[in-house]
Amino acid sequence: MDLQLDNEQRGLRDTMEAFFAKESPADRVAEVAVDGIDRGLWRKMIALGGPGLAVDESQGGAGLGLLDAVLVCKEAGRRVACVPVAETISATRLLARLQGCADVLDDALDGRQTVILGIGQPQHGMLPHQPWGALADAVIVWDEDELVLVGGGPGAVIPSLGFTGLANWYLEANRRVLATGPEARAHWEQALAEWQLLTASVLTGTGLEALRIGCDYARERIAFGVQIGSFQALQQPLAESQTSLEGIELLVQETAWVDFDGDHWKRQSLMCFVAAGRAAVAAAERALHVHGGYGFTVEYAINLYVRRAKGLSLMLGDPQRLWTSIGQSLTQAV
Repeated sequence: MDLQLDNEQRGLRDTMEAFFAKESPADRVAEVAVDGIDRGLWRKMIALGGPGLAVDESQGGAGLGLLDAVLVCKEAGRRVACVPVAETISATRLLARLQGCADVLDDALDGRQTVILGIGQPQHGMLPHQPWGALADAVIVWDEDELVLVGGGPGAVIPSLGFTGLANWYLEANRRVLATGPEARAHWEQALAEWQLLTASVLTGTGLEALRIGCDYARERIAFGVQIGSFQALQQPLAESQTSLEGIELLVQETAWVDFDGDHWKRQSLMCFVAAGRAAVAAAERALHVHGGYGFTVEYAINLYVRRAKGLSLMLGDPQRLWTSIGQSLTQAV
């Protein structure tokens, strides 16, 4: 297995790195962090064909694969972009696999509707705390053995730690059943696993950029006549986070490279999500610690990374509960 990026993938990575660096700088993120939505950036993402990045050209997409989408998500994470990259890519890939959904897919690809994948379990007719639900025009959700497209706009918008545009969605209004039965369930589970993998890449990018910020500050800050980066108490934790995140990045890319449906693949995607969340939070907190008291002030960008890493890592609930479910599924598979 050769996981090295080819020339086209490196070109895509470099292009998106430059795009997000220009369009989502830290001061811009701070401006939109109240509701977690950068509508200007999202319009530009639509113009670039972001929602259809990993949909076949025959269906109106860019024709790239899941690995390419992972690379884009990492760069979005590096700049804590306030747009639903993972949520829309996983949604359009799901629509492309379903029969009779060409009209919805076309609207999503053309930007006439922002269609996102609903995360989490509906409760009492509502999908709570949906990431970037405040920006979406429609949400795809699994509800009572039906794969449903819900329109009509969000309910209550919820300010969040990770400024991820959280909103509640009520599932009874403008409800369209897209598919039912075991095959629909399988498609839904694959889409959710793809979201987990893409979000793991977002978290990896967030953690790696937080480390870069922390290391840069450690090289600049002088204490007791030397750079604080010369202190082993700082060097070792930062190096540990770098090693951890690079390993998870490799696992995420390997999982995306395989790109197939199956219980093992779904479980590995969830493992990527949980591990990336834990590593990104640890990296961001260590980078903030390097800043001392300055890290808690809004003038320094590192606070954005801590908040985003923590917010995203909790999107599926308690990470320890997720580790437990992974362990149980492994036991059952033996």
